[in-house]
This record gives sequence, C-alpha cells and structure tokens, in this order.
Amino acid sequence: MNQVFLNSSYFKALIDDFDDFHKEAKDIFSLLNEQKTQLVTTNYIIDETLTLLRVKRNLQSAIKLRDMINAGSPTITIYRVMPRLTSISNAQASSSSNPRRTLYRKRRSDKNCRVDKIHLITMNIYLIVSGKTSGLSEQQLKKLQSFGEVITISHKGKLGEIHKLTQDPSDKILALDPTSFDWELDLEALQNIPKVKAVITQSTSYDWIKPKELKKKGVVACNCPGFSADSVAEYAICMAIEAARRLPIHVKNDGKIDWNVKPMLLKGKTIGILGLGRIGNRMAEIAQGIGMNVIY
Repeated sequence: MNQVFLNSSYFKALIDDFDDFHKEAKDIFSLLNEQKTQLVTTNYIIDETLTLLRVKRNLQSAIKLRDMINAGSPTITIYRVMPRLTSISNAQASSSSNPRRTLYRKRRSDKNCRVDKIHLITMNIYLIVSGKTSGLSEQQLKKLQSFGEVITISHKGKLGEIHKLTQDPSDKILALDPTSFDWELDLEALQNIPKVKAVITQSTSYDWIKPKELKKKGVVACNCPGFSADSVAEYAICMAIEAARRLPIHVKNDGKIDWNVKPMLLKGKTIGILGLGRIGNRMAEIAQGIGMNVIY
C-alpha cells in the first residue's frame, strides 16, 4: 500500500482558507482519499501544526484540524516519536544502508507508537478590569484568542465575588487589573475557583498578588516588568520640579503668588537614587539631561 507523509506546511495549507496553496492542498487531499492512500504523520508534526494555526490564524483553525483528524475521515495514522526511538547510536545507524528506514521500522514495530486521538489544550483567559474595556488593541486580543477564549469582566471588589469564575470548570488564566482589587488580592478565593493555572497582573509591582503563596498552590505568578519605567520616572521628576518651583504652596494659596517664597532650580543640584533598576536608571538619565548631579 502506498503511503504519503503529511508535513505541517501541508496541514496548514489544507486548513487555512487564506493560504496561497489552499486549493491545491484540498485537491491533493481529495485525490489521496479517492486512491485510498495511507496518510501518515507524527505527533511532532501535529503539535507544530496546531501551534502554527493558533498563532498565525486562530484557535478555531486548530480546532478544525483536531476535529478532522479525530473524526477519522479519512484515516490519518499518527506515529508517536519518542526520545528513546530517535536516539539511535552511530553503530546502529552505520549497520544499515538506510538509517532512516531503520528508524522508521523501529517506530512502527513499537506497540505504543500510534496516537489514537488528538487533544487540543485550551484555556479560558479572564481579563478582569476596572473599566468597561480591557484597553487591549485588536491585534493583542487576536493574539490572545489563539490560545483560548478571552473573557473580559468589569469588576470592582473581591475576587471571590466573581461567580462566573467559580462556575467555570475549564483551565483558566486570570489577568487582573490591580485597581479592580484595590491592590489587594483575596487569595483565599482561589480555593473555590477550579483549575487556575496562572495569575497575571498588568503592573510591574506584583507583591499584591502574593507570588510566594501562589507558588505553593502550584499557580504561576506573572507581572509586566519594565512597561511603566518611563512614566514612573517622568512622574517622579515632575514632582521634583513641582516641589522646586513651590507649586504646592501656590495651589494651597489658590494661585496667589507669594513673592517671599523663592523657587529653586534643579540644574546643578544633586539627586540621590536608591536602587538603579529600570526606573532608577531612567530617572538618572532625565536628571542628567536637566543638568543635575546623580549619585546612587
């Protein structure tokens, strides 16, 4: 019986309606089916293709491939490639005139080498925000949707008050807006929320989600390091300028100028920075730009 090996690029063209070779891939698939050709591939190829479809197209495309293979029409034999099968020694390889054929026979002779069913792991991604929308761009949302269903919930209060989370039995990721929870996560609520795999905060600071406690529960804690370094540094320098120009006093006096209160120039003054991380480094750059001496 003739066999045809299906690679990831072919699967992509077959499933993706927008692929340049979609029509050709469908015609070939129909022809192979009519000729009752045995179609074979490997678990690595399927894994690569599912990832490719999820990233380049969308989750629905990956589900379409999974359902087509699991339906068995036509039957596609998937051989399981395992490390112990692929680690052929040089001596074994040199003993055959065709090492690849030897490896292929090893795969086929293994009783457990076939994959019966494809399981596509997806997660519900909850964006819990304090406003009406997540604030993500269409491109960012599309990228998230390649990994699972994205659900946006507008909420102010405790995590345990979001009943939709407790009623959802699926694997899930919680992406939290710190202002929704007043920078204090009620971690005990996770006991009633099934299958939480990760808790993500959109802030740089992540002490408020209690990462050490999450680790004990087997939940990954993530933050967004460095995304607000510029804004925080500029805000700090702005407050320094306001204090030097005595702006708080003017505000307190309802805008009336007290000529006895002398403003101060920051140029030539010394700024001390405790910790030269992303924010501290950016503050040092700005301070030097206005002529300040920087010590840290």
